[in-house]
Amino acid sequence: MQKQRYRLRTIECITGKDIVDWLIKNQRATILSEAKLLCQCFINELYLEPVVTPQTSFIEFKPDQTLYKLGKVNFRNFLFFYYDYFIY
Repeated sequence: MQKQRYRLRTIECITGKDIVDWLIKNQRATILSEAKLLCQCFINELYLEPVVTPQTSFIEFKPDQTLYKLGKVNFRNFLFFYYDYFIY
């Protein structure tokens, strides 16, 4: 996470490309499509959200320079989600 200026605010965020690169580098995903699916799950479960909210109700993860920030769900819930979907 790094601090970015967006509309006169400083936000801790990360690009979609950086998230995908990290997942593949740390062997959480093996290919791009798997990393994108994992990030889409994070968005659907509100663990990750775009800095700029799109006009549509469906938010699609984009592995480009789109900025994302942590969602409003707490970290404890994230651990349960991660365990249920990827370890168990």
